[in-house]
Amino acid sequence: MVVMWIFAGVLFSLTCFYAVGLLVVRKKWLAVGDSQKTSSDGLKISVLVAARNEEKSLGRLLEALGGQQFQPEEIIVVNDHSDDATRSVLEAWSDRLPNLRILDNIGQGKKSAVAYGVTQATGDVIAVTDADCWMESVWLAGLAGGFSDEKVKMVCAPVYIQPDGGFLSKAQTWEMAALGMVAGVAIKSGSPLFCNAANMAFRKDVFLEVGGYEGNAHIPSGDDEFLLRKIKESYPGGVEYVAGANVLVRTGAQENLKKFLSQRRRWAGKWNASGFGLTAVVALSVLAFHLMNLSAYAFSFSGFLPWWLLVSQQAVKLVSEYVFLQVFFFNKEDVPGFPSFMLTGILYPLYAVVVGFTANRGGYEWKGRKYEAPNEKARPVKG
Repeated sequence: MVVMWIFAGVLFSLTCFYAVGLLVVRKKWLAVGDSQKTSSDGLKISVLVAARNEEKSLGRLLEALGGQQFQPEEIIVVNDHSDDATRSVLEAWSDRLPNLRILDNIGQGKKSAVAYGVTQATGDVIAVTDADCWMESVWLAGLAGGFSDEKVKMVCAPVYIQPDGGFLSKAQTWEMAALGMVAGVAIKSGSPLFCNAANMAFRKDVFLEVGGYEGNAHIPSGDDEFLLRKIKESYPGGVEYVAGANVLVRTGAQENLKKFLSQRRRWAGKWNASGFGLTAVVALSVLAFHLMNLSAYAFSFSGFLPWWLLVSQQAVKLVSEYVFLQVFFFNKEDVPGFPSFMLTGILYPLYAVVVGFTANRGGYEWKGRKYEAPNEKARPVKG
């Protein structure tokens, strides 16, 4: 009985600390949205996209880029050895977009494609997004506004996962919202943790100065986080974050559990190479909290922990998470339904623990390439 009450006390203390932390981040996130500027006169921006097997997605992206109010100097799409009709789609768009430049990757993988594109770009600033994304016509103007201060070397912005109506896609929307808020507040607080490569921009000369992806080019993911870390170390205070409906980039959810887990394994590839810094401390703290929640489920179902204690603790957790996440969505119609939030919140501890302990074990497939481990070089899929 004593052990049970000690466990319950620790669990409730951690939950209250977690809830207060979410409310603090929520307040700071609201300030992030208020700080956004809208333009930067005289700035030459090249939009850069790495594309592999994106024949179905490129049309929507190119349509959005062609309609930007702040017209880019050029739109560079680097074809990363696609084995579908990606290049044909790009060539078909050449007449509609005179500033479209199609390049073929001289190496392999997204980092290689981005690095090559940067060397070929003529803009002072490189705005990067993914081939399966789309955005509003004021997106580039919003990113450009982040560079109004000369000390800013890199600008990051949020990504919204467009749910397709199913629970898995809505769960991804909730998760990405949380990641975007934490990323934005951390950057604005001067302690960048991570960002999203689908919505970021940087000065070309700074990318070349810090060595781009040298030292981590062999890791499939991390084209955002590793670059963020390099720029932060070379230029303290040089990373900016902008938020708002106008700078939001949208992308589709992973359509099934296999692809979803493959994406998470790909993301996990950068964890082993990240070292034990602030990002690792935050990640391990969150993992420990979810492990406590998972233990509480098990103890309650086994009769060790009274059910009313679990319900009370989960109520505090879920209410604080819902209040926290509501402010991420700039349009009310973008908010997934409350039932999906409840189910995501209840199941998330299990997901976090399973992914946390297994992400760096076993292989995965991504964009037609297989990886035996999250941090190894790719090899083509056979058959």
